Amino acid sequence: MSIMRQQAVPISLDAHLNWKGVTWRELDIQGQVDPRGASIPGEVYPQEGSLNIGGIPFHIPASNSAREDMVSCEGQQIVCSKPGQYETLIVLGFSVFGDYSDFIGFSYENAISELKPLELTDWFQYYPNKSALFGEETAFEIPYFLDEAEEVARPVAVWLQRIPCNPALTLQQIRLPDNPFMFIVAMTLT
Repeated sequence: MSIMRQQAVPISLDAHLNWKGVTWRELDIQGQVDPRGASIPGEVYPQEGSLNIGGIPFHIPASNSAREDMVSCEGQQIVCSKPGQYETLIVLGFSVFGDYSDFIGFSYENAISELKPLELTDWFQYYPNKSALFGEETAFEIPYFLDEAEEVARPVAVWLQRIPCNPALTLQQIRLPDNPFMFIVAMTLT
């Protein structure tokens, strides 16, 4: 019996967005990724729609409104819109106030579940040509960030982290960690 693999499936996070992290100064929309007031400038952030990184498609939520535009991990349950047999969950994300390793849950057919580490390096730990703490790849560099709407000329990053799934089982649901300092921008199953 051969196992039928799914093509890359971007996961829509729209129903789970709970944090406004992107600031649009010209639209007078304020975001914030930490209590100090740091935010991502909208003019250098990927626009709503499809984003392709290394041949992998992702769905980026809209950020140019007052609506939330990313997920702060609080144990959200994400039902797979296309249950299937996948090898990898690819996460675009970052952490604030430290580097974090927590667990993401995979629920498969027949009530089988497993926990895997989701590890995200602090976005301030980005330095060009230096590896992230947990081996993440740089998904995209943000050349500067905003502190109370003032530009701070220091690059930060959104990381690309790969988490292995069990490709012999049909994945039905993903449970995010309960760690609000871990932020997810987009996810895709391959």
